[in-house]
Amino acid sequence: MFLTAAVAAGVLLALRDDTGRAASGATGGETPPPSQPPSTPPYRVYYGEGYTVNVPFDWSASPEEGGTLFSAPDATVIRTISLGELIAADDVAAVADVGEALERAAESFEADPVTYPGYRQERFTELRYLGADAAELQFTFTAADVESRMRMRLFRFDGAIYSAILTTQLDQWNASVPHFETFLRTFRAD
Repeated sequence: MFLTAAVAAGVLLALRDDTGRAASGATGGETPPPSQPPSTPPYRVYYGEGYTVNVPFDWSASPEEGGTLFSAPDATVIRTISLGELIAADDVAAVADVGEALERAAESFEADPVTYPGYRQERFTELRYLGADAAELQFTFTAADVESRMRMRLFRFDGAIYSAILTTQLDQWNASVPHFETFLRTFRAD
């Protein structure tokens, strides 16, 4: 999904140090989960590279640059969760303050009316997640003439910096938030 890549690029630029070195960002090919009954109905365990997470049972998982995109089965609506490594653990930018980086990324989203037309920040929160500092940004925008909302969590995992992003059209928000919260609550090292 182009929009997810644009968000990741905005955050990655905010995390870059003055050396301009790029992060590897690659997690390799994701192995599809084995067929199994849902672990916590209506969820199934997804086995990623170095992690497991519960995702909605009927959502598909597809690799995207540096991570995985989980999508609802109805292709006529926007309902996705993406997970990606933005900065590798061995990259000097991995020491960046995630809160400051996400604030700078939010400023870049607001300044980009082409990618984020109608951008309006709803909230920004710094929090603890997986035992480390994290930050979360929520905003609305218009994607392909559809009013949409995005919630992005930037966090540290296994020494690297990751993002988890929920993107939905506004009329799908309430049905999608519980899936994102389950996703975040069940994300674990494998």
